[in-house]
Formats: sequence, C-alpha cells, structure tokens
Amino acid sequence: MVSRVNAGDKKALYEEGELRFLSSSIDRMLTQAETFEETTESYRTLLQTDVLREMLLGKIGDPDLMLDQFKEYKLPFSLDSPLQLIGLKPLGEGELGKIGSGLLTVHMGIPFEGERMLIVTQNCNAQQLQELYDRSIANGVELVIFNRRIEHPFQLANQASLVLEELRFSFMYTTGTKLEEKELKRSLNTGAYPSELEKNLLHLLHQGRAIEAYDVYTGFFEEIAKYSFTHFRFSMKRLYISLQLLVKEMQETGCFIDSHELSIGKFELSLESLVRRSDLDDFFRHWFDRFEEELQRCKAEKNRSIADQIKQVVETEYANPNLCLQFLADKVHLSVSYVSKVFKDCEGVSVSDYCLGIRMGKAAELLGQSDIPVKDIASAVGFSNENYFYAVFRKQRGLTPNEFRKRARL
Repeated sequence: MVSRVNAGDKKALYEEGELRFLSSSIDRMLTQAETFEETTESYRTLLQTDVLREMLLGKIGDPDLMLDQFKEYKLPFSLDSPLQLIGLKPLGEGELGKIGSGLLTVHMGIPFEGERMLIVTQNCNAQQLQELYDRSIANGVELVIFNRRIEHPFQLANQASLVLEELRFSFMYTTGTKLEEKELKRSLNTGAYPSELEKNLLHLLHQGRAIEAYDVYTGFFEEIAKYSFTHFRFSMKRLYISLQLLVKEMQETGCFIDSHELSIGKFELSLESLVRRSDLDDFFRHWFDRFEEELQRCKAEKNRSIADQIKQVVETEYANPNLCLQFLADKVHLSVSYVSKVFKDCEGVSVSDYCLGIRMGKAAELLGQSDIPVKDIASAVGFSNENYFYAVFRKQRGLTPNEFRKRARL
C-alpha cells in the first residue's frame, strides 16, 4: 500500500525541522520515497546498486564498514557463503534480464563504461554458470570471465579490478572466449615504455623496411599489453605521435605530401572502442606499407632527377675530352659509385655507354649534314685521337665515318 503525503504535510515537516526524507537511514529514505510515488523496492535496488558499485571500485575499503553496508542496505547476499563474480562484454544494462532471468536466484548486475558488466551472485553450481555462459554468447557477449569463489566481500574490489581490466582488453580475444580468474595474469601496474623497440621500429620505417617494422611492432604490442589498459593506451598514443613526427620529417624530403592521418584524439578514441586486435594491427600494417611506398616513390623521383641532371651535363659537355664518370659525379656533387648505380637503374645503361651514345649520335649528325673533316668531327665530339674515333664509330655503327657519310648522302 502506498501512502501519500500532501504538500501541506511536507511544509509542516520542514517547519518542524524533520528531514526524514533526507536521512542516511535506508528505511527512512524508502519511506519518504513513497511521497514521489516510487516503490520501496525500486529505491532499494537503486541504492543497493550504487553501494555495490562503490564496493567493486574499492571505495569502501574498511571490512567492518563494508559488512555494515551489506546489512544496512540489505544487499541480497548471505555473508556466510562465498560470492561469485562474472564479467561480461559487451553487455548493456537492459540486456541483463535475458541472461540471468530464471537462472540466477540471487544476483546483481553492475554496468560499467565501455559496455562492461559485472554480475555478483552466490551459490551457483557449475551447470548454472555454464548455462549463463551459453546464454551470454547467444545474446552477443564476446568475452566472459568467471571468478567462482570470493570468500569475503572485502575481496571484491581486488577481484573486480582484475576482471574489469581484462574486459578492456576484450579485443585480444576471439568471440566466445571464456576465462577463469586463475588465467588472469595481467599486471595492473604501469610498465616501462619500450623505447628501444620504438627506436628500432622508426629506424626500419625510415629505411622503408615495412615487413621488419611490423615484426618489431608486434613485439611492441605484446610488451605494452602485459600491463594496464591505461599504460597500453598511453604507449600506443606515444608511438602514434612518434610516427606522425616521422611523417613530418619525411615530408621535408617530398614524401607524404598528401598525408591525412587521424588526429591524436581520434586515434585515442579508436583504442577505447577497439573491437578486434586485427583492426589495430591492420591499421599499422597499412601505415608501414605506406612508409615503404612513399620512400620508394621519393627515391625514384630523386634518382630520376639525378639521372636527368647527368643527361643535361652530358648534353652540354659531350665535346669535352675530360667527360667521364668522375667528371659527372663532381658536377652533381655525389659519389662515383652512387651516380653509376642511380643512372644505370634509371636509364638501363651505364654512364659511359650513354656518353658514348650521345657522342656517336652527334658525330653521325655532323657526318650526314656537313662537310667537316672527320678529324674535326672527332674533336668536336670529345675524341682527341682520330684513329680511336674511327675504331669506336665503326664498332658502334658498323661503318667507318667516311662510309657512313657517303651512305647518308645517297
């Protein structure tokens, strides 16, 4: 039966200094709750949920106070029997009834951010817990963690912190994974940041070695995932910032001109909502591939520019008897070996063969279009020895210079 208190009565209560509806006593709060047309059970449940959440979060640390809270707020558990704790993700508050209804006689579900749910129950046998697991998976839960025996309520906070932390790493498990409390090995401490792994990773990316860089990333991931999610998130964020700085450094050399990466904030949010580890792995794998592709593109463009510079020098210096690989390397301020390799890679011929081809082409033009003596033509294309010019021209064209001139004028 719900009794009502009219406005006049409430005013009288204030005037008399009676604040029964604000009392810390649960019974008085529930009595006053009836004035807001709420059932006693509804208010009790709300308060019980808040109190149990405080216990799970370790905010009620005194064992005696905790026992008093159990009694004062009439939490539906016997203090003479061990408790059981079950963690589930993802599971919303509204879906709890589908899982526990008709199965768990005594239980309370406490929702936490990130679609995590902790169920505190008691006296469930192995068959009931298996049925709970089956129902959970059937309703879209991907990770279930069981702590089948907690001897005393003051142990709840430590056990809950382990379960809640592991639920944050649900992306590391396949759908339908069932874990027992003894399998939870994660440290809740903050580990050391693996600086050497990061340094090695950045070095490999700077060299365009994407596959090796990904292998180092895998080791980096495994190392930071040993600790709390806070440490994991911080470490991933720091690595992401380091990679962005590397991108900016490479942009100064012409790479990543059209780069549009996620902001640091959005990347951090993506970690919070991560569903599968493979999504994060694929993100970094593709990014590392881009480093390799960009470096190859920039290297090709740089090499093409060097090759074009060399060709321009040859075009203007072909008449110079001193034209050679060393001469060209000095002109472009690079080493002989580097110039030789770059030019061969870009043009498919050696520098010396290219120079010879240009000289022979110019000589052929002069032979076919003028009456300039062969000796002078040889000198004009960089040969100081007429006989050597004859020999080279014949080898290249299959005709002597004079034979070539006659045939060109037929």
